[in-house]
Amino acid sequence: MEQITELALDISMSTGWAIGSPDMVRPTSGVYRTYAWKGNQEQRVLEFYNWLEEKHKEHRLTGICYEYTFIDAKRFDPDFIECQKSYVAMVWLFCAQRGLRVAHCPIGTWRKQFLGAADRAAVRDLKGKEFRAERRDMNKGAAMKACALRGWMVADDNEAEACGILNARLSQLDRLYAQRSLPHARRVELRAQRERYIGT
Repeated sequence: MEQITELALDISMSTGWAIGSPDMVRPTSGVYRTYAWKGNQEQRVLEFYNWLEEKHKEHRLTGICYEYTFIDAKRFDPDFIECQKSYVAMVWLFCAQRGLRVAHCPIGTWRKQFLGAADRAAVRDLKGKEFRAERRDMNKGAAMKACALRGWMVADDNEAEACGILNARLSQLDRLYAQRSLPHARRVELRAQRERYIGT
């Protein structure tokens, strides 16, 4: 049976990342932060590439998945767009050089699988461009809540969203994981672990 170890990335100036496999208890996750991009682009891109290499050596990655989202150039800082596109290019180069699979996950796909139905409905109720920031904040909060329901403790919303991307990718690659990772199934599993721990 093929070993699966995926790295999921929510690429931005503060890139959320999560590494896991279908049999994991919880993912390894964190945030990769980019400082002083402007005027140092070549160095920052090289540092990101080297960081990917560190993660690959440490975890023996079999693939990388990143969030695919449309970037409106009118709404985002040019440095942010340049950074994101450069990092995406490095992901493809890195995977091509090592024979790793690479995939992108649409933002709507992982949110539908990962976030609670009530949370997604509340976001949909806020219609209009004037509520764009509120919808973004609600989605980020919902991602952290979804992690907590699965027993995954995260400290940052970027990290939480990377966990959501990882969840979607592992669900795509492993059918048993997809069934086991549903929130209600995960709560039952956590309850059983607690009972075994306290001996009841």
